[in-house]
Amino acid sequence: MKSFYRRLINSMTNKAKNELSGKEKEQYNQIKSIWEESGKFSMPKIPDTEKSWLNLQRALRNLESTEQVHPGMADFVFGRRRKWAFAVSFIAIVLFISTIFMFKDSDQVIYSAKKMEQLSVELSDGSKIRLNAQTKVTVPDGFNEGYREVTLKGEAYFEVQKSEIPFIIHTNVGDVTVLGTKFNVQTRNDRMEVAVNEGIVRVTSRVADKDSSVILTAGMMNMSESGEYPGALHVIQFKQYPGWLYNKLTLQQTNLVEVLEEIERRFDVNIRLNAIEDSIKISGIFEASNLDSTMSSLCILIGKAYRNENGVITIY
Repeated sequence: MKSFYRRLINSMTNKAKNELSGKEKEQYNQIKSIWEESGKFSMPKIPDTEKSWLNLQRALRNLESTEQVHPGMADFVFGRRRKWAFAVSFIAIVLFISTIFMFKDSDQVIYSAKKMEQLSVELSDGSKIRLNAQTKVTVPDGFNEGYREVTLKGEAYFEVQKSEIPFIIHTNVGDVTVLGTKFNVQTRNDRMEVAVNEGIVRVTSRVADKDSSVILTAGMMNMSESGEYPGALHVIQFKQYPGWLYNKLTLQQTNLVEVLEEIERRFDVNIRLNAIEDSIKISGIFEASNLDSTMSSLCILIGKAYRNENGVITIY
């Protein structure tokens, strides 16, 4: 920049300078003043980063030696620095650990089946799960690494691979524990129904901080209400159970409202009861591969009729 101004000033002859207007002379004098002032300063050299780092290390060593020479003041100053350094390090470690656990908590796989949908899943231990409509199964990170636990909301059929590690299913009503077996678990409306096709299953619920368990063997089923101990055992009365695996409805003293909710999930429709007692209980088995045949069979069982208007079914 200084050389630029120098060339600009020297290129002007005396004659040219005398021919400048008043404003041009003022600008010329400003440029000349800038050039003269710039000669009094020098630009700093580009810093040597390696040398700067060595100087920083030397300064740190000097600080340590100063602490030894002046113990009173050094303990005060550097003690505070050490405390601050420790506090900052501690906070950093806590934040780091918290971040790990935060990601651990969110590090899980969720399998979800929507209305009119069924989903098949195979876990890392070889166990297989078939999800019925509107069902969610959550598998935490580390599954099959010392533990096998999942969380179920809805209904699913399990084929658990045999292992010395128990396979545990957590629900909002209770837990189901197995070592290797085939069974169905349904958790809807604060009630859990467990039916065993093969093997042995333990159903556990907690009431007033006390656990209560029942053991189910092949061909047995159990119903548990939320906040209550597991109910009595019953024999499965159908060969093709659970029915939803075979496009059937298998009903065993099932409340009418629950039957209608299952049909709504399976076919994604809305069903209304027109002046009909909703506490009716139904037992039986019928095809449920399509909506019309399902509604016709149901209405024959309860002695009613139905109409379908734009996806809204009314039973009357």
